[in-house]
Amino acid sequence: MTHWTTADLIPYVCRHINDVHTLAALSTVNKALNHYLFSTTGGSHWIHAGKLVCGEGYWPQDDLSLCLEQEDPRYLTKIRICPWISEPVEIDIDERVEIEHDRTPTENDKHILSRLNKTRWAPHSGKHYGMMEQIIKLHDSVSIVTSGSSSCYDQVFAYFIASKDLRLLRDRYYITSITKPEYDEVWHAANGNLYIIMQESEDSISTVMRFGIRKDKSITPSPPPMHRARTIQAFWSAFRGDLDEAFRQISSSLGSIIDLSSLRCHDKTLAEHIVIGGSLDALKRLLQTEPLCAEDLSTITRAMKSGRGDMVALIASMIHPPNIISAGTLWFLLTGNREEFIRIAPRCNIDNNLACIRAWKSWIENENESIMPPSLILLCTICAKASTPTTDKKQLVDIMQEYTAQLLANYDDDEDESVTLLRYKVKSTIELLKARE
Repeated sequence: MTHWTTADLIPYVCRHINDVHTLAALSTVNKALNHYLFSTTGGSHWIHAGKLVCGEGYWPQDDLSLCLEQEDPRYLTKIRICPWISEPVEIDIDERVEIEHDRTPTENDKHILSRLNKTRWAPHSGKHYGMMEQIIKLHDSVSIVTSGSSSCYDQVFAYFIASKDLRLLRDRYYITSITKPEYDEVWHAANGNLYIIMQESEDSISTVMRFGIRKDKSITPSPPPMHRARTIQAFWSAFRGDLDEAFRQISSSLGSIIDLSSLRCHDKTLAEHIVIGGSLDALKRLLQTEPLCAEDLSTITRAMKSGRGDMVALIASMIHPPNIISAGTLWFLLTGNREEFIRIAPRCNIDNNLACIRAWKSWIENENESIMPPSLILLCTICAKASTPTTDKKQLVDIMQEYTAQLLANYDDDEDESVTLLRYKVKSTIELLKARE
């Protein structure tokens, strides 16, 4: 009968483990396992598991790599699988590699891109969001999905995803070791390293940064929980209108007690992601779950920009009454008495009457814009239907009629084109504000 010793058993168990995460967990079980897995002999298990993840063809055999296989196989494996966690280094002109700017996707790549876009895997609009147009294979298990090379500044993005299940691993927006997305970016993978070419403006010289193994083994800190992949995907679930999944992911990542109105992804709230996605039912449920989301000015502003009158009306109905302001405050805004307006206007206020006047003033003062902006039409319609009085019980339409009557009285003897346009703008605005149905 064979008697197994600890020294025999540990290598035997480790030989049957092909998963890096399982090896990492095993190394914390006791000192014997820890010592073995960080020994020269036990280090081979990290290399074996890493090659299974990346593929033999994506596992370089340069001198530094071979040295690290002996000295620190776990670090080497970690960086080969996830090079974006390393501290990047700028490459000098002599070191530059040939970077492919316009790699033509394979048919399988095109299928993945089509699937991601059709299933609305991530938002298509908003700051550093857009259509997913390129896919780069980092190694057998990870791909990089990016915006197109012709995308404007606000639509530059990159997502590191698991090739098998298309799960988000890291959002480039939250890789803190490099600056926020610039004028243009190109990602490239070669020789087990990850490269990014960044250009600050159309005329500037590009900078090339390399992510990969380093002699000093420097890595960047992990993003905080609210910016990790699971939390980001919660926002994207909300964008798709799947609040059950969004709440589950947030709870799993951040805990069950969290102020949903305070969370941000790509500088946008959870409510904004829902508005961009277009689900009125999801927005209604979120506002019922977390009413403070309605109080954030960005929510109603995003709904107005999206031309969603139904959402604007819903948000307005959820705003707490104390946010309603006085007729005097509106009058100071109309007459341009900025000092008095600032002195008495509430802070962090959301008021449809106030928003309507601000939008109207902007339109009135722009002589080159004759057609009423859609956002102003929407605001006038909302104010007319809601008929929300000021704190001193006055209606917006009455305040506007009084002010515009005084305004037009100054032009009784003038009938040039600018005055004709002004009369038209006043008339069309008052007609909208009087339309209750």
